[in-house]
Amino acid sequence: MSAPTLPKILLIEDSESFASMLAGQLAQFGFHVLWRRGAGTLASDLQAHPDIAVIICDVFLEDGSAGPLLRAHRPCPPTIFISGHLDFLTRLEAARAGAIAFFPKPLDIGALVDRLEQYVRPAPPAPYEVLIVDDARAMADYHASLLAGAGMRTRVLTDPTRVYDALTEHEPDLLVLDMHMPVCSGVELAAVIRQDPRFVGLPIVFLSGDQDIERRIGALSFGADDFLVKPIDPRLFVSSVAVRAARYREMRSRISQDSLTGLLNHTSIKRQLDVEISRAQRSGRPLSFALLDLDHFKRINDSFGHPVGDEVIRSLCRLLNQRLRRTDIAGRYGGEEFALVLPETGLRQAGLLLDELRQAFRQIVQHPVGRKFHCTMSCGVASFPEVAPERLISYADKALYESKRLGRDRVTLIGGKRSDAMELQD
Repeated sequence: MSAPTLPKILLIEDSESFASMLAGQLAQFGFHVLWRRGAGTLASDLQAHPDIAVIICDVFLEDGSAGPLLRAHRPCPPTIFISGHLDFLTRLEAARAGAIAFFPKPLDIGALVDRLEQYVRPAPPAPYEVLIVDDARAMADYHASLLAGAGMRTRVLTDPTRVYDALTEHEPDLLVLDMHMPVCSGVELAAVIRQDPRFVGLPIVFLSGDQDIERRIGALSFGADDFLVKPIDPRLFVSSVAVRAARYREMRSRISQDSLTGLLNHTSIKRQLDVEISRAQRSGRPLSFALLDLDHFKRINDSFGHPVGDEVIRSLCRLLNQRLRRTDIAGRYGGEEFALVLPETGLRQAGLLLDELRQAFRQIVQHPVGRKFHCTMSCGVASFPEVAPERLISYADKALYESKRLGRDRVTLIGGKRSDAMELQD
């Protein structure tokens, strides 16, 4: 896997010890920090690194030396101030200098990372996925081109009998059905789809040249969300699809996400594993599944309280979001246990990725009030085709148990036999 370019952070801080600590922590979350003792090179740094974000600490906020330089630079870089002074005038000076955030000391690094992510590495929304089922290929391609022109990803299916394979493999945000097809009508196809609990909420838009209002009302009663009459105004078609796809995606994300971390929940991550297994079997490419567990997590909750335990969990979530590829899938498997689905990734490659995550996580300083500590995690990995698809979860669980048995803070890989087990550790 080729490493992406790390986003740069310009840190202006006169304390070498604090700068070193902060740079080290931000590095674990995938940021590259340029440290300066003062604001004297700010203008040239901003000129040399136009996409850089700026963190300014105490003294340079108090003496006002950084504010004019920031205001003079256009566009103004995302700037965060850190200060031990929480009075109104200090906050006002930060606002006048163009601050997007103000963090008090002692610093909550997790909150700082969350704010940096919003501005430095925003995740672009994924295009809406639309499946069009129409036996007339030319008409289907025309409608697909309208949606593609609006930034959506479309797939065309001319054989309605294959709709289940397409729905399972691609998980679209919306389904467009032609009303009149030789194998079955759009109404009949919608009725078949609605029989499956997985697709009860999937938006369905009917297309037809039928002007009869009773037939249109009847079609809606069979589970459609809209009925558009051909020829369709392109703007109305695109708008109708986009609004319903957005609403469905929002609803699905609320149902499928874990409330604490924003990762997929237990049911959803297992469903995604099934999807990727089917894809791996068709393509003949490898697939790895990993289970991660925080070591001695009960001690953390007992010693520091559940809010601190929740923050430890969120810190691991941040690390996963920043270090994994866009094609990788992460979920909270339960409690302090997480699951990763790694498409097109062999066993050894997955092991190296998990070991990088393990080593980065153990260097993160967790920050309960008045005390600091580190946390470690144990990992188990199993891969297809070495392991049969139906045994991926149980083998990854066995590998995780082995990591725990051998002393924790390590990655264990397991192939098709127990003798294939390998360890990755310091």
